[in-house]
Amino acid sequence: MNQDYVGDLVEFDGVSEIGKWNQMTQLSGLDHLAVTGVTLLYQVLGIYEAHMELLYSLPVGSSSSRRLVTANSTVTAKLNSAIASLNMATASIQTQEDLETLYENPINTYAENYCANMLNTTLVNDTIATANATVEAATNTSINTDVSSTRMLRG
Repeated sequence: MNQDYVGDLVEFDGVSEIGKWNQMTQLSGLDHLAVTGVTLLYQVLGIYEAHMELLYSLPVGSSSSRRLVTANSTVTAKLNSAIASLNMATASIQTQEDLETLYENPINTYAENYCANMLNTTLVNDTIATANATVEAATNTSINTDVSSTRMLRG
């Protein structure tokens, strides 16, 4: 969820703002579908681990009031590094060949099946996109592949 439209959405600049949705552009649009391949999975796990360390480093107080706390610089650096690592890994996948390189040496049969499925899915999606573009060019129309509005109409 990006925002609940109750609190304001602000760009995260290293210091969170209480009562506001702090958007991290590094993680925008990231969900389970964005984890492509084992390499990127490790980068996402790195972010989870860094967040866990950050939460663990926060002080535990007996009062329920909120206090402004400066985070441990080592923990903060680890979180920033994990985000940068994910950005770099994501940016390195631009073509089908990049994806194939990522899946070159699966470590076990589960990883091998996962890689084969992901490569097949990517090829199918590329084929569908090419077919849609061909139909659009030939008929001078636009094909809408978004099914969310159809789902909403069906109830």
